[in-house]
Amino acid sequence: MATKEKCKMMATRRWVLAIVFTTLLFHVFLITYKWSGIISNQASVRIRVHSPKATSVLGEAGMAYSPAADGTNSIDAITKDDLKHIKGKFSNTKSPFIDPKLNINTSEAFNLHNILWWNPPKWMNDWIEETDERRCSYTNCRVTTDRTTLKGSSAVVFSVANTGMGSRPPLTPNERNPNQAWIFYTLESPYNIVWKQEHKRTEWLNVFNWSWTYKPDSDIFHPYGILQTRDRPLQKNYSEVFRKKTKLAAWAVSHCGAVSERDRYVELVNNFSNHGDGSIVDIFGSCKGALSKPSENQFEKILDENYKFYLGFENSLCPDYITEKFFMNYKRDVITIVRGMGEYEKYFPKGSFLNTKYFPSPEDLAKFIVNLAADEERFIEYLKVKDRFSVEERRFMYQDAVCSICHKLNNIEEYRKTIVDFLDFLGTCVQPKDV
Repeated sequence: MATKEKCKMMATRRWVLAIVFTTLLFHVFLITYKWSGIISNQASVRIRVHSPKATSVLGEAGMAYSPAADGTNSIDAITKDDLKHIKGKFSNTKSPFIDPKLNINTSEAFNLHNILWWNPPKWMNDWIEETDERRCSYTNCRVTTDRTTLKGSSAVVFSVANTGMGSRPPLTPNERNPNQAWIFYTLESPYNIVWKQEHKRTEWLNVFNWSWTYKPDSDIFHPYGILQTRDRPLQKNYSEVFRKKTKLAAWAVSHCGAVSERDRYVELVNNFSNHGDGSIVDIFGSCKGALSKPSENQFEKILDENYKFYLGFENSLCPDYITEKFFMNYKRDVITIVRGMGEYEKYFPKGSFLNTKYFPSPEDLAKFIVNLAADEERFIEYLKVKDRFSVEERRFMYQDAVCSICHKLNNIEEYRKTIVDFLDFLGTCVQPKDV
């Protein structure tokens, strides 16, 4: 009996082991089959994604649906975790491939602005030919004198100080493109254009949009010069400069008998009898009393070697009319004496020039010149103030003016306006009261 029960127990144990072994084999089979299926599906996905016809979208349940390469449809069971890398928020700003900061201006690439000079002064031809539009912040503008481009130009410039404007505008209001800007240009004072007739006709009223002049409130500001602060002031032997200059003031003039009566003013300065070494002001050029008529380079050398002062007197007394007379010698070792209606003290460093406005009479100015010329310390202070700045003159400012026009044409909505009467804008000149 014992032997039978023992055999029975051994048989039962074999069955249990067989069942356990069979179960283990079955699970191994299932696991192997599952992984091989996933790998097969992933390969299928890769094949379909690279197929020319393949597209891929996300289903609502996180399933990936793809048309098979053969045109049939199939669904690959990929979990949401598997799709993490293509889900969630996306930021354009973090991608160097989307809206990057470009070095080329694509916004203006196909919008070329033509700036037409209708009647430029002859002396400006070189400036026009040498205009470098690439220096502007917007580089899609071109300057031309070809009148055949009139209707297609974005801006037309009329020089009111020159002939050639015409008795009436070249286009009627109905013919003009509403986005075409008409600009009046002058670097001459109102007095110096009073003899021109074309611009006075009523047909030229209400046709201009922008002003291009020497006045600071112009739409396109074109001064005869600007000052730029140096990173470091100039270093020089100022005492040597002071001591080598033995003469007082020089004046170069070719426009004789100007309406400002500057000739008379200089005559009164030279009549100051307490100065025993000759005239306070030596005259060069073509007018009465001139010592000689040197070239521009020769005159600059004369100034540098001999004179402590230079007369920058304007030929007419008009609002904001400050010409090259102020700027051309600001960079030299001379003190410029100004006489005009410009707001010099408002715009330029005090203690770097003299203004006749603050002297009761020409004789008072003469006395001041003599005293300052003998005071080395005070004279040097004027030079040191000047030497904190470099000077850019009107040819440079022409280039800047073109760039200013180009900027406005590219932002036309910000600058729409009409000037009723440009002569009112220029202001009225006055007669001198100091002679």
